[in-house]
Amino acid sequence: MNGTYLEAVNSRKRNLTRQKLAGWIKLADKKTEEYLGPLYVAGTAEVEAEGAARRAATLEAKIALMRKRCELH
Repeated sequence: MNGTYLEAVNSRKRNLTRQKLAGWIKLADKKTEEYLGPLYVAGTAEVEAEGAARRAATLEAKIALMRKRCELH
C-alpha cells in the first residue's frame, strides 16, 4: 500500500438507490421538456408563418393573373 487513506461513506443522503435514480431521471426529463418545449413551439410557429407567407404570395399572384385576364376581355 502507498499510504493513501480512504474513508468510505454510505449515508442515506449520499447513496444512490434505484428509486432515487428513477427520480433523478424523471427530474432531468422534466427539465429537458421545460427547456425544449418553448423552443419547439417557436420553431413550429416560424415554419407556419413562412408557409402562410408563401400561400399568401401564391394567392396574390393568382388574383393578379385573374385581374389581368378580366382586363383583356
